[in-house]
Amino acid sequence: MIIGPVVTDIVSYVKTLPRGNEEMQVEDYEQRIGGMGYHTALMMSLFRFPYELLSDCGSGVYGTAAYDACVQEGLEVKQNNPGIAGCTYHIVDPEGNYQYYCVPGTEYDFDPDIMQEIDPKQFSAIALCGDMFCGEGADDLMEMLREVELPLYFQCGMRIDEAGEAALSSLYALNPVLLLNEADALFLIGKEEGIDTAAEKLHARTQAPVIILKNGEGAYYYDGSESYIAPFAEHAESEIYFAAFLAARTAGVDYKNALVFAGGCMTLDETEESLQRQREQLAAMIMQKQAYV
Repeated sequence: MIIGPVVTDIVSYVKTLPRGNEEMQVEDYEQRIGGMGYHTALMMSLFRFPYELLSDCGSGVYGTAAYDACVQEGLEVKQNNPGIAGCTYHIVDPEGNYQYYCVPGTEYDFDPDIMQEIDPKQFSAIALCGDMFCGEGADDLMEMLREVELPLYFQCGMRIDEAGEAALSSLYALNPVLLLNEADALFLIGKEEGIDTAAEKLHARTQAPVIILKNGEGAYYYDGSESYIAPFAEHAESEIYFAAFLAARTAGVDYKNALVFAGGCMTLDETEESLQRQREQLAAMIMQKQAYV
């Protein structure tokens, strides 16, 4: 079960990032679809795993664009909410540094009535984005998570600073596996620390594994008794990396190999050749015919 937004991103590529309220020279521009819900559902679809995406694109020009992209990719997503969807503006410089500004809409809302349509016993786990605590229905979402008692994998999302400490404390009580980038981890503990210290403090709150992406090094794993870094060769976009990790975990792969598999998916280009190569690697991990650690 995937509970996360499908969003429209407006990306402007500039020579230099603006400082304050100043003009910027836009050299290129693109509109793309993203969000934890989209990337996780897409990865599950590419590897032909069953999933349920509890997300609503909303209406309006951006909601329609998100919905149409999902249809084109063969993803099942809803567009029942009559409210207007927003978008996120990104500004990116040649070195990859960026700023963003979110104009939120109904894409972050949770409709509790949707739970009447599905049986939670059909699912093995929930993948959850913290952005969903920033829209309508956040209290209903938390109550549903308490009731279903399924293993929980949690990603912060872009708006986690709006969720509030009460929501985070309630979430920690559900023992979620935290899937974080370095900035998210430091935000959650409220101070500048090394990722090993951050992971220890977060594990103390959740009593569950903590995984933190650190660019240039890899994915740091800590579960209270064991820690290690699973390296990856490419710069990892956290939503795509964790989507691949969740696909492997859904297939029953252990944490260490699932992280290695996710690192390999950073070069996935969605061609049939590339997909088949990753499917074969995943099958080998499932059958334990080949060690990747």
